[in-house]
Amino acid sequence: MIVTLLDFTEIKSAERKLQLSLNEKEVMLKEIHHRVKNNLQVISSLLSMQSDYVQDKQSLSVFIESQNRLRTMSMIHEELYQSENLGKIQYSVYIEKLLNQLFQVYGKSDSVVLVTLLEPLDITVNRAIPIGLIINELVSNSLKYAFPEGRSIPNKPELRVSFSKSGENLEMRVEDNGIGMPFGFDLKDSNSLGLKLVNILVRQLGGKIDFSSDSKKGTQFKIHIPLSIG
Repeated sequence: MIVTLLDFTEIKSAERKLQLSLNEKEVMLKEIHHRVKNNLQVISSLLSMQSDYVQDKQSLSVFIESQNRLRTMSMIHEELYQSENLGKIQYSVYIEKLLNQLFQVYGKSDSVVLVTLLEPLDITVNRAIPIGLIINELVSNSLKYAFPEGRSIPNKPELRVSFSKSGENLEMRVEDNGIGMPFGFDLKDSNSLGLKLVNILVRQLGGKIDFSSDSKKGTQFKIHIPLSIG
């Protein structure tokens, strides 16, 4: 009987040590996410300060795009820092914040209608950042080029973003009713750094991308990405 009590005491002591170790690692991981977020924000701020001295519009656009990519990654780490689950984030909340940020950056909050259909899904961190960058590039591309000033379209400018689970895949759609891509545009052979990045990230995630564009119907991107790594 005494031996049993001693064994039980040792088990409880081991459990307490294990829980303490887990708590310490959780605090450490939160601190890492917090520091990464802060470092990315510092870099973004430096780019913003440097861009004040840039006169050329094309060069300024490069600075803005770089800042957007940094913010996209920084926001992931911020969500992870605030999340109870340090390995996953509630992605629909993150996407809403990212979209609002992009609409503000490009000054489209009042001129373009944003329509979202976002299924509440938890996404692992190793998928969250590349998927966030894909959304950033596609939405930025639409906001920059789909609705040029002086060009009228039949309906009010609209950008639609959807995000849902389809079997074992994540299905994303980014669609606009703008002027469409230039005639003869080839997504796989695009000179755009942003769209090249989209192709690379989709391929790295083991996904596939479908693309269509029409001068009357706008541009549609449909992407399927496995939710788990094969």
